[in-house]
Amino acid sequence: MRVRVTSLFLAILLAPTVAFAESHKADLFGGGSGGTGGSKIGGYIVGVNWGTCVPWIDVVGPTVSTQYGGHDGKSLTQTAYHGGVRLTLTSMQRDRAAEKAAPSTSQKYYVDKDVKPFVHFLVGGVYSNINDGSGQALKDWSVTIGGGVDKFFHKVSLNGRDHVTGVGFRVQYDYVVRSGDSTNFHRVSAGVVWRILKEHK
Repeated sequence: MRVRVTSLFLAILLAPTVAFAESHKADLFGGGSGGTGGSKIGGYIVGVNWGTCVPWIDVVGPTVSTQYGGHDGKSLTQTAYHGGVRLTLTSMQRDRAAEKAAPSTSQKYYVDKDVKPFVHFLVGGVYSNINDGSGQALKDWSVTIGGGVDKFFHKVSLNGRDHVTGVGFRVQYDYVVRSGDSTNFHRVSAGVVWRILKEHK
């Protein structure tokens, strides 16, 4: 089953680029984050998601968050690192007007909206260090299920169609499930996102 899922995912990513007309190359994200789950911690998060030839599918990673706080009266530093797949919901809407204007091509066009709600599924790890001089640390594999919304403020016209680019704002929620530690945690993040477009001839 795992082999079939992996093969399907690779087939989607490697689909011929002529099948779609897409615009973005990558989104860079950085901001603050806070979490809870036996600990009250806060810090920062940075990450990138990469556009594929399928408009609503991005490859996420690396995404890294480092947070500081307390756990059971002790100082704690926790770092989470993940990668995976993101689905952007509004990017699934076809641009029928653009397709009618270019009926001789095989491309499928999709609307590039400035508000982009998304969901993602990520895998990775969590490293927790208890800062009490004992050297105690926990290293766990983890799975992250979450989502959020991006809001962009600038558009450019490429080949007669509008595409969002430049600076935006992201709000994101994640639920992180840890393998070795029974304490899973919630993480809420907010910050600035920068969209980089692909080169268009």
